[in-house]
Amino acid sequence: MSDKLAIFRPDGLGSRLYNALAQYASVYVFSPDEGSDHEPSEFEKMLFSDMLAGAFAEPEVSDILQEAARGMKAGGMDPEGPDTQP
Repeated sequence: MSDKLAIFRPDGLGSRLYNALAQYASVYVFSPDEGSDHEPSEFEKMLFSDMLAGAFAEPEVSDILQEAARGMKAGGMDPEGPDTQP
């Protein structure tokens, strides 16, 4: 039995955080100075998406998410979301 929580269920902590960050990245516009916005190209958006997916796959990031999820669970919250398995 794994000690990892199922935080990547559709309504789990990991999925919700990933989806929120992916949504933010999809509308992100770089604004270093007033009047000089840069809207990322499709290639740059693909790089953001790849970086985000890679970050969530990194053990260091996964361990932090698992730690947060265990704390949530200890506090009575459900970081895994509903169990949709039959």
